[in-house]
This record gives sequence, C-alpha cells and structure tokens, in this order.
Amino acid sequence: MIRYSYDGNGRADASLPLMTIHAMFYNQARFARATLESMLAQTYGNVEVVVSDDCSPDGTGEVLLDAARSYAGPHRVVVNVNESNMGIGDHFARVTSLSSGLWHTSLGGDDLAEPGYLHTVAEYAKRHPDAVAIGCAAATIDEEGNPIGEAYAVDRPAVYLRYESGPATWSLNPGDDVAIVPVTGCVASYSRRLLDAAPFPKGIMAEDAFLGFRAALVGDVLFIPEKCVRQRINRASVMRAGKRAGSRAERKKFRRRMSAMTFTALSAVLEEARLLRPDLDAEFTKGISRVASESLLESFHLPDPLGRNYCKYKMALEDVRKDLSVLQILRHARARGLLAETVKLMLKGIIQ
Repeated sequence: MIRYSYDGNGRADASLPLMTIHAMFYNQARFARATLESMLAQTYGNVEVVVSDDCSPDGTGEVLLDAARSYAGPHRVVVNVNESNMGIGDHFARVTSLSSGLWHTSLGGDDLAEPGYLHTVAEYAKRHPDAVAIGCAAATIDEEGNPIGEAYAVDRPAVYLRYESGPATWSLNPGDDVAIVPVTGCVASYSRRLLDAAPFPKGIMAEDAFLGFRAALVGDVLFIPEKCVRQRINRASVMRAGKRAGSRAERKKFRRRMSAMTFTALSAVLEEARLLRPDLDAEFTKGISRVASESLLESFHLPDPLGRNYCKYKMALEDVRKDLSVLQILRHARARGLLAETVKLMLKGIIQ
C-alpha cells in the first residue's frame, strides 16, 4: 500500500517529458537511505521517484519513509510498502502500476544513481526513438562505497535492432552478437511503450530477463557507455550468496533457481509473442522453446528434483526429443540423477 506521497514543491519543469526512477527493496535497511537519496538528487527537471519495499522484516520500509519525508525538492515521490511479500516479478508490476513516466529507470535497492542518470537516458531516448530498453554501464563499489571496478561496459553506444527473423538466441552480455540481449535490471531503463505492450504476467521470477526478451520483439535495445550507476557488490545479495555457496547442494540449488528464472521468462515471452508479433515464423517459436527446455533440463538436480515441476520436466523432454536421440537424453538424465524418472516416462510412452 502507498505509505507516503509527495507531489513536489512546484518547481518541476513540466515542459520536459516525465521520467520515472524506481527501486524495489527487500531487507536492505542498511543501504536504503543512500539509494533513495541518490534518486532524489537527479538533475533532470521532471522526475518521479517511486520506491517500494516488499514487506521486509528488517525495517527497510521505515527507513524509506523517514528519508522521503525529509525531502522538500521538486521531484514527485511515492513510497509503497507491501503488506505481504510479492516476489520480484509481481513486485515489479506493482511498482510500474504506481508510475507514469515516459521512461522507467530501474535501480537496485543497494545501488546508487549518478545525479545525471535520467538526463542521460532522456537524451539517448530522444536520439533513438525506436529504442524501448536502454542499458548503461556501471562503476562497482564495495559495501562501504569504495570503488572496485566496472560492469556492463561498452566502448560506444550499441544498438540491437528489433528481432525480425531467424533462430532466437539469448545472452546477458552486452556486446555479444546475438538476436536477443536482455538488459540487466540494476542498469536498465524501460520505455512506457514496452511496459504497456501487454499485461505483465504473474509469477515472473526475473523481470529484467523477461523485459529484455519482450524488448527485442517490440523495438530496439540500446546499450550506452556512460557509467550512470554505482553498483554495490553486496555479499548478502542472492546472486553473490549463490555463486559463492560453500556446499555442492547449495550451488545446485542456486543453479536451479537461475535456470527457473530463465525458463519462466522465456515461457512468458513465448506465450505473448503470438500477441505482440503475429508475423513471426515457426523458427522463432522453435528457438525460444528449445532454449527454455534446455534451461529447464539444466535446473533439475537431486534430491527431490521434480516435485511440482514434474509436468515441466516432461514438456522439456518432449521438446528436446525432437533433436536428441534417446541415448543422449538418457546420458543427460543420468548426469543429473534423473535416470530412473526419465526411463519411467519413456516406458509410459510419454516420451516417444
């Protein structure tokens, strides 16, 4: 629910397009004030700042409220605190429903925006009217704010044109020569046209991967070299904790989660591709389906690998069976401790 709303002190420049900068928080009380203050320090003349806490038990919502109430500048401010935890995708949909900017710049809950971030995005958006997603570079900092290095860097502005034809491929790395390049969430800006292209699907685990795929269907994707964000390398983050997990079981659990994120994003895009781009041919559908299935097969590990995802595993096997031999599938299943389950599916005639 909206806990605080401030319309600005009347000094915003209404002649400029409204730009939104938003951030989602969960258990980031330590960094929340600094993140919000960097958003409020934007030099662009017509800004909407939206921050939202996903029912954090550590008091993040109260930190945001306290910081917002002390602001008296020109920007509009909205503070939302969810009454129950929504998860990343549904939380993102909630935040964008509270926003009305022509562009929506997304910031991580422990990151810092440079003062000219929105001005830079607005200028590039003006020069590239077909762009629906913009990713910038970042300077990396440690938990205390000390410089470490850089991330997502490109030498010059790179434009990936709207997907037209051919097999669909996927990468999270700016600069890769691929058809679809998702814009990473902590350095991402999305046009209102992209967000409004279709209703945001329920249950998305990673909004940036999903919107990156959608962007490739709707318009151009642009990467810019300016370091507009200071990305905090936080040891408590899900990504960092998963990558440095000590036990094999923890690392497998992390890989399952990352693969599930990819699978849900790809599956959602495949569903809405027919609505957004009825002109696409079967090769596109086949490419998306294959990538999703391969990602799903990578996500299953013992113990208790299937559970509620049993039907998804069957679907993935059915899909890759079109291109792999029975022996290849069995080798794949054995490597993941799923040989018995896979043989049972084949014996039942589910996988021909």
